[in-house]
Amino acid sequence: MKIKLLGLLLLILITLTSCGTESEPEPKPDAIELSFRITWDIASARGDTLNRVVSRFNNTQDEVFVTLVGGNEDFEETKNLLIEDGGPEIMVLPYRFVQYFGESGDLREVDDIIEDELDSHYESILAMASVNNVTYGVPWVGHSMSILYNESIIEEADVDIDAIVDFETFAAALLEVEQNTDKAGIGLVGANHHDITWMTTQFIHSFGGTLVNEENTAITINSDQAKEGLEYYINGLGSCAQEGWENHTGIDVMEKFRNQEIAFEIQGPWGITDIWKAGYPFEVGTISFTDIGGYSEVGPLMLAIQSDVDEDKIEAVKSFIDYMSSKQAMEIIMSGEYSPKNETYYPFRVPARKDMEDLQFFVMFPEFINFMDGFENPSINSPVPQWTEIHELYYQTGLHEVVIGNMTIEEFLELIEAQGNLLLE
Repeated sequence: MKIKLLGLLLLILITLTSCGTESEPEPKPDAIELSFRITWDIASARGDTLNRVVSRFNNTQDEVFVTLVGGNEDFEETKNLLIEDGGPEIMVLPYRFVQYFGESGDLREVDDIIEDELDSHYESILAMASVNNVTYGVPWVGHSMSILYNESIIEEADVDIDAIVDFETFAAALLEVEQNTDKAGIGLVGANHHDITWMTTQFIHSFGGTLVNEENTAITINSDQAKEGLEYYINGLGSCAQEGWENHTGIDVMEKFRNQEIAFEIQGPWGITDIWKAGYPFEVGTISFTDIGGYSEVGPLMLAIQSDVDEDKIEAVKSFIDYMSSKQAMEIIMSGEYSPKNETYYPFRVPARKDMEDLQFFVMFPEFINFMDGFENPSINSPVPQWTEIHELYYQTGLHEVVIGNMTIEEFLELIEAQGNLLLE
């Protein structure tokens, strides 16, 4: 454990040294000035990391200068920035915003930027940034969910991790933990909270269900496959979950995992760094949903361009996006965000590209690779703009009602189908 921590510190030292520690650059005379808006506060630890990336770019440029701007994922604020004059030329946007604003004409298409690197991108992630075969966002960073496990508990339970190859053998492993230890097999979420929606939707998709049809014109969740996925989660995994899981969120599950009360949990990369921050009480292993034939909840962030960017700035915009999605930039991003409490850095996202596994970070910490594997088969939790309203009115609360026994799975699926189709119409 100490060796890994020392390795991380060494990697960060090498990365920061290679970036240079020079003062903040100033724009050169006659340089084209651009604004780059991120989804985090510029004064945050993540903002500080990304400022180092942008500074590295500016220090190599004479004709372009980029200013970093803090932001968030507020829909209305983003909409206003896109329609007003003088807004940021380049923005980090979640995929659901990219589709919405691409379709509305507020984003510039980026097919010309990615055409030479199509093999480096996941087709599934490009599809999440596209409308009518036109792409409006360059995949940048994100996460997918993976199955995390406590290696000490797994060893105590005599579970063969290599034998977990599908959902049936995964359920069998949980039973082995229950039978051979005093720990719960898995940590689940069930509270009336958005965590329950991404968690369960993964299993709907993994068992062959869909939320909407291919044309996005009808709700298709009321199917045998969706029912099977929910039954697996609620009744199958639920029988091996921690006590009280029906009212727990993801934060509660992470606490149970950190306290070694459960053997498995389903989390993003923060599930690993949470254990690092706790002082490495145990080693964490990972299994990707792809490895067991499943679909993983994903959260890719895209680099998007305002549709009204002046033509004389387009080449400068392209050069900056090329850099921000390059291995050089990703090496800095993977050095992580600084935690004053722990006095070290922790990664907060992974690259949303295929060709990043040879980065030094992933060579040293291969367990993080599984958080990219999930991009191959994404579980899309918000397939159409109207799903936001469906989610708020019926989906989240309905799932909780099923978990606590106030509604059957069949009644829930019928409710979402009926009310969802009314909203789509």
